[in-house]
Amino acid sequence: MASSHLTSILIFNSSRRIDNKFNILEGLHRNWLFIAITTIMIGVQVLIIFIGGETFSVTRLTGAQWAISVVLGALCIPFGFLMHLIPDELLGKWFQPVDRAIEALVRRVRRSPSVIVM
Repeated sequence: MASSHLTSILIFNSSRRIDNKFNILEGLHRNWLFIAITTIMIGVQVLIIFIGGETFSVTRLTGAQWAISVVLGALCIPFGFLMHLIPDELLGKWFQPVDRAIEALVRRVRRSPSVIVM
């Protein structure tokens, strides 16, 4: 179920807008590439769950499990709306400590000697 849930999140998250407008459906019918890629993603996910079996180490999902996966994935949409309501400057201040920690980690990794395994 985790794979299906993550795919649902990916599908719903790909429908977000990056220009801070709220209408995520605007112009959707004109974007054939988006529609094709989303359809392929959904189709492949369904095929993996139904016929992937041992190859992908998955079991079939019940109707309730599919519904849970889709609903949890769809929660990305209201979360995205909430994120658009918060000013970018405020988010930058909130995540500044995280950014500093990541930079320190990257510096530490770059200074450490490389290990070659043969």
